[in-house]
Amino acid sequence: MVTLEGRRWLCDVGFGSSGFTTPLSLDTRGLQEHGHRVYRIREDRDMHFLEWQGEENRGAGGDWTEIYKFTLAPRCLEDFTEMCQYHQSSPSSIFFCKSLCTILKPDGRLTYIGHRLITTTFPTAGTGKTLETTTRELKDEEIPVILAEKFGIVLNSPLIPKDEGVGACTQQVQKCGDV
Repeated sequence: MVTLEGRRWLCDVGFGSSGFTTPLSLDTRGLQEHGHRVYRIREDRDMHFLEWQGEENRGAGGDWTEIYKFTLAPRCLEDFTEMCQYHQSSPSSIFFCKSLCTILKPDGRLTYIGHRLITTTFPTAGTGKTLETTTRELKDEEIPVILAEKFGIVLNSPLIPKDEGVGACTQQVQKCGDV
């Protein structure tokens, strides 16, 4: 949570497909439209629930999907150490098993993961278009070029792409432990 000019805002640096790209007001009760999605923050006692509706089920009768729940209790950086360690080192974490980079663009999102480049184009108002996703398989030698041209990341040393399935990654680490 960030307080700016007396207003409270929920900010998220995550990259998930249901994530929001601009801060949501914690002081607004009701719907908050952001691009092609509608969000709401529901409160039950001291717990807050962030929920969203995609373009396919918008409206009063549409289903709401919970993204996550949270409290407004202050946190320190150290409070996140354990989960940061997990995401960086656990064979059950996608961040350990795959090379990954994603960037938000004005009309969608571009994601490099493993040996794939995924382009997501958001629907635009009035066009009637739906969310579109295309996937392109990449060869090892294409990846540094894609990272430089599309993400502005220039590598100083060779990249060995990680592209293990999360379950396969776990099994591979277990096999190494058996040797």
